[in-house]
Amino acid sequence: LVRRVTRQALFVLHENNWQKEHVELFNQTIGETIMNRDVTSFGLMNHFNDLFLNELAKVTDGNISKETVKQIMELFVQAILKTDDGTVSASIKKNVFHALMQQSDLGQEFEEKFEMWKSANFVTGNIDNVEFMVDDGEEGEEVAGEETDKEAQNEGAEEEEPENMNDAGAGTEKVFDPRAGRVNVDIPQIEFDPQDIIDLIETHRYKSYVNSKGKKRAIQLVKQFTKFADGVFPIGVKRVPSINPKDYAVDLDEQVEELENFRSKLVGEKRKSLKELKKERRMQQKLERLKKEGHLESKDAKGENSETVVDADDGTPAAA
Repeated sequence: LVRRVTRQALFVLHENNWQKEHVELFNQTIGETIMNRDVTSFGLMNHFNDLFLNELAKVTDGNISKETVKQIMELFVQAILKTDDGTVSASIKKNVFHALMQQSDLGQEFEEKFEMWKSANFVTGNIDNVEFMVDDGEEGEEVAGEETDKEAQNEGAEEEEPENMNDAGAGTEKVFDPRAGRVNVDIPQIEFDPQDIIDLIETHRYKSYVNSKGKKRAIQLVKQFTKFADGVFPIGVKRVPSINPKDYAVDLDEQVEELENFRSKLVGEKRKSLKELKKERRMQQKLERLKKEGHLESKDAKGENSETVVDADDGTPAAA
């Protein structure tokens, strides 16, 4: 429902050629409702942030001016600088600003390079130090396979009735949502000028409603879009610690001993078996019996010694 309502609103703006006053009214309405945490749950706001760029690209088919994109992005710049909620700012940053860079040519190029780097087990530990060569034969096979898939999809689409009319009521058939048997939806690229985003952030970062956290977010975004403007993709994993076999040499006996010591500290000594407990009990009983016998013998010896006494009158021993 949220997706369809958003799409209809964007269709109205698109059919009216994205007039500035209409876009301004749209930004004001969204800012007071969906992007306002006082009246909207985080789930709804996050869902809107996640779908907005995709719907904008599908409705405009990529035919939207950079000036209009700048005006629309002002809504999200104000929202990310104004909020005190870290989850809200993270949602806007990931689903709007980072997604805007990821759908660009530079972002798509980085994603393809990362997948190849990942399949090569992150060789060299740095993606910037890797150069990938594409085999023309394999590439031709992949292209041929993609064309075959597209032809099959087109044939399936021709057999179906044209149920996927666009939501604006136009007569041309266009797929906006994935359907059963037709899971691929073409999402065009939104062209934008990174310097426009930087200018927007610089314009709003010193406003009275921006707190210290908002200023830190502004600085971070400015750095990222500045790198992007210089042709460097600023986000994503670019370094992975290289695996040196020498650093992972393992002494199995030493590791087993360490594990045994850890287990002993954690759960105590190994539990004795029933046979060992019986044997220990018999030994204890035997020791107690020997101890008693020794005690009796010592008492008997004492009794014999006490029977012999010395007569005090004549100094000769006498019987007691």
